[in-house]
Parts: sequence; C-alpha cells; structure tokens
Amino acid sequence: MDGRVVLLMTCLYIGGVVCTRRPSAVRIDNNGYKNILVAVHPDVPEDHSLVDAIQRMIMDASSFLHQATERRAYFSDVTILVPGHWTNDSWGRASAELYTNADVVVEKSDGNTSFDDVLPTSGAYTKAFGGCGVAGDRIVLFTDIFGPAAQDVYGELGRLFVHEWAHFRYGVFDEFAQRGEQQFYFSPASGRQEAVKCNRHLAGQVIRRISNESDVNCSSVNPQSGMYDDGCFFQPVTSDGVNANVTSSIMDTIKIPSVVHFCNDNTTDTNRIHNYEAPSRHNRLCGGKSSWSVISENQDFRHGKNPPRDVADTRPTFRVVRLGTGRQLLLAIDTSSSMKKGNKLTRSRQAISTFIGGLDPGVLLGVISFASSAEVLVPLTRITDDATRETMVKILPSSTQGQTNISSALSTALEVLTRNGSSASGTFLVLITDGKDTSLARLGHVMPAVRDAGVVTSLISFSSSQVPELELLAESTDIYLDHLAIYLDHLAIYLGL
Repeated sequence: MDGRVVLLMTCLYIGGVVCTRRPSAVRIDNNGYKNILVAVHPDVPEDHSLVDAIQRMIMDASSFLHQATERRAYFSDVTILVPGHWTNDSWGRASAELYTNADVVVEKSDGNTSFDDVLPTSGAYTKAFGGCGVAGDRIVLFTDIFGPAAQDVYGELGRLFVHEWAHFRYGVFDEFAQRGEQQFYFSPASGRQEAVKCNRHLAGQVIRRISNESDVNCSSVNPQSGMYDDGCFFQPVTSDGVNANVTSSIMDTIKIPSVVHFCNDNTTDTNRIHNYEAPSRHNRLCGGKSSWSVISENQDFRHGKNPPRDVADTRPTFRVVRLGTGRQLLLAIDTSSSMKKGNKLTRSRQAISTFIGGLDPGVLLGVISFASSAEVLVPLTRITDDATRETMVKILPSSTQGQTNISSALSTALEVLTRNGSSASGTFLVLITDGKDTSLARLGHVMPAVRDAGVVTSLISFSSSQVPELELLAESTDIYLDHLAIYLDHLAIYLGL
C-alpha cells in the first residue's frame, strides 16, 4: 500500500450534469512519473502474454518520452491491474487498486475495425473533456494493438502510448485531420492547397482509398473548385528515408522513425517548426499554439520544474496485481433530515436492497447509518445464503433526522473495519449521502486515519454540493439518482463481488 486513500465520487444529481472529472494519483518526482495504474477490463480473456506486451510498450514509451520531452520526463513505476479471475501465483492481490480508478484501461477489441477506420492512432484514444492544456480523463487501449501484425498498422506501440499520454497528461490534441474533418486548406504561405499537418515539410501522397487493397492517387485539384475531390486524404511517406529530416510532430504522425519531437516555435528549425495555418484540431482548440509550447506550460514543467536530466535507465518498475474477489464492503447510508426530501432515503433503500440481493456468497458486508452521529446496523457479516441477505435488507434504515456528519461515518467505519485487529486495507467503503457535511465536525481530522488504513472510499452524492476536504481526491461523473441501482451493480462487477 502506498499510503494514500483512493476516493471515488459519483454525483447523482437530478436535472443536470454535475461534473465529469476523474482524479489521478499520477505524480512526477525527479523527472519520473509514478503511481501510474493500467487496468485490464474484466471482459478481456485471460492472456498472460498481454501483460508482457503492456510492459514492453510502456518500457519503450518511457525512453521515447524522455527524448520527446527533451529529457524532462520518463515513466518510473507502473501497476498493472488484471481481472480477479486471471490466474498467476506470482501476482498479488490488489489492495486499493480499482479498474474505475485506472489512468490507462485495456479493453477488448470489437473486431469491427475496417480499413477506413485506421487513422494514425487507431487502436487507442484518450477520454478528454477539457480544453487546451487540461488533462484528460483516461487512456483507452484496445487489445488488437498488441496482436502479431499490429505494428504494420499502428506503428511502434511505445510511440503510440506517448501520443496518447500527451493527450492525457498535457492536454494537447491531434495535428492530423480526423475522418470527417477538413483534410486540406489553402495556404497563404505556399499559395496552394496543403494537407492538414503540423510540419509543412512532411512529404506524402494525396490518395483516395477504394478497397482494402487498393488506393488511387488524387493527382491534382479539381479545376472548378480548386479543391481535392471528396474522399481524398494525405498519407505521409513512412519508408525509404523520404522524411528522414522531419523531426515533428508526435501529435501528427508516429510511424516515421525520425519524428521524435513535438512541434515548437523555433523558426530556425524548419524540420520541427509548428504549422500555424493548418485547421487541425490542436490549432483550433489551442489558438494556434505549438504542442511543445502547451506542454512546456504544463504544471509538470512550468517555472523550471523537472529540468532536463540524463537518466541512465528509463525502464520503469512494474507491479502486477489481481483484482480481489470476496472483498470486504461497508455501506454507510445518510439518514439526515434532508434525505427525506424527494424520498431519497426510500429510493436508496430500494437500490441497496437489490444490490444486496445480488451479492455472491462469501462476501463480507457491513452497514452503518449516519446523521448527527453514526450507528452500526450490521457488523461485517459473511453472506452465506438468501436468509443472510434478507436479514440485512430488513435492517436497512427507513427514518430520517439530524444533520449530515460524514466525519462520524468515516470514524465509525474505521472502527468496524479494524475491530479485533483486522486490516482495513483494500476494503471498499461506499458512503451514500445527499450532499456536503453539515455538522461542526471536521473531515480533516479523520482523513489521515482513512488514508493510512488504505480504505477505498466511494462517495455517492445526490446533489451538486461538494465536500471540500474530499474534492481533490474525488471522481465525478454524470449519473442520475434513479441510476443508483445501476451504479451499485457495476460496482459489484468491477469488485468481483
């Protein structure tokens, strides 16, 4: 356990979107990125070679990132979380690691990728909801990129990963034209139609694809429109050394060996200079700023942080863990007066009853209620049969009164989880509440104990009210109150309960 609490926050807000961000435990220390969590989706069939391939990809990416950031960053340590049903005696059980908290997820390919879908970075994408310079939510990789013939399609995976990392960590965008976007533009600098690309000196062909095996050249512009015909797109030449002098941009093309940099603003280096004219997604969202300019302003490097440094060995350390099965789970239910409004407690009780009814035998489940103070309704009890479940459901709270004392809920939860010398590490605590703490107690007094115990805490809120002490550690997403049962069902799947 790394001494940190992993806290998820889900906003269940009727009538509007609350927020869509996910916290990341990733930090950079002495140029090295630490606490990176890569998780394999539970639907991916067991494949130990996939773990090896992920490690090779990130190992190659670390060296490439060090070069691309001009010796400012590399990957220092990575944890790979595999599904609980995978078997390998050398892999330990996860403690606080969860699929929903991963920075990088590996999902099963749907097998429907066609030749028309293969873009410079097909096989991977980054969920991002912010603007220029704003970090993304997570990187998504598909299993087909690790196949035997994948490099011919996607290029070197280490380069692909750095491209996605730049989306995820630095908030930069693609500098090639996506399908459906404007592929060409009239350049005042050259006086002719140019392809959307970061470096004007990047050579290639303008083609139209007509089948899986056949391309035709778009040899010239249409004399009537002055534009290339619909369906034409630019394809960089990746072999024969044609682009050997072009060194950027990683956000444009990753299959050319000489491309090892992000575009910058150095007008004396024509092989790296940013193309401000192109209507690329990056230029549109970043106001024409070069990708390296945006990256240089990132909090990891701003004000001289993590200056260039030679690193003798950029290979990260890896740890592989399996998602635990039969985990301890503790529910903390808000019964304060405000939970009566909108029948929030009644609706919560209904969703929790369904959730308990679907838990597998062997799960250790406890229930506490909290208002002005907290009360243990069900100590940690192993579910053995339907009778156990029915007993728990009957004890669920049905009346409301008092304030909202989340601090008391956390303290009582720790007492339950550590009773008789038990370890709370890896236990999942779900707090269901209608908003911020309204008591005089301070969460800051109990948070260090929760953090040190390694409890994985999910705060489910029925309003847009925030909990300041927890906000920096919180995951937020757009879920409605009526979807509580669905959220709990997904929770059980990811925890293997």
